Amino acid sequence: MSNSITVLGSWAIEDFGETSSFLVRAPGSSFLLDAGPGVTRQMHQISCSFTTVDFVFLTHVHADHLLGIPYLVFKRSVQQRQTAVPVNRLHVVGNVATIDAAKTLLQACYPDRSFDIEWRVVDEGDEITMNDWNVTAFNADHTVPVTGYRFEHKDASLAYLPDTCPIKTVLPFISGVSLLLIEAFGTSADFTELARNQKHLLAKDAAQIAQEAQPQKVLLYHMHLPYRDERKQEQLIEEFCQNCSLVPIVAADLLEIGF
Repeated sequence: MSNSITVLGSWAIEDFGETSSFLVRAPGSSFLLDAGPGVTRQMHQISCSFTTVDFVFLTHVHADHLLGIPYLVFKRSVQQRQTAVPVNRLHVVGNVATIDAAKTLLQACYPDRSFDIEWRVVDEGDEITMNDWNVTAFNADHTVPVTGYRFEHKDASLAYLPDTCPIKTVLPFISGVSLLLIEAFGTSADFTELARNQKHLLAKDAAQIAQEAQPQKVLLYHMHLPYRDERKQEQLIEEFCQNCSLVPIVAADLLEIGF
């Protein structure tokens, strides 16, 4: 397929693997969904130049989704100086709280530098045109303001549903896509209380949303530490499949999926 997504990080915490970040590549476009702490290291692993990424779509302020932004911006600027080929301006997209946090992080890490960035604040229903892609932002419901995104490009589409509690209002934005990225923090047996208190999706919650949204493919990510164990991961998949007719793909670092 001409469009692909590479999982740069898929875990809720970094004890076992990298945290949330995804690289989407399509003809004429490369962009990032979130920027976990290991985003630059993972891009090196797959030999992806930072200058090929023109857009970064951020979801919320938590460190596992945001902490890689300063070094990503810095490394991109270094590569930009070293190339003779014109490089597009970097666009960083997110809700107002997340953009403010990203700016603060960048200023704290590089107070002596300036970077050519277009910061783009979005709210629910806002649309962005990115090369041949149409992007729509939508709100979810987490412990901090959180923004999801729907991407459409010709006959392909992608929805990124970030950390959230179960919420029906996202359905119009994620329904019928080629690929749905949705968190599955853990199983009901392991994490019901924590997921409810911290506003995350359990495997059964993700399944019920996916069953209504009916994507062509569904990718589960943002699992907690116990699901590095194969048996525990099977339990996660089993709970999902008990509540949804779709068979999910479970994210793994550096996994590449066409859509």
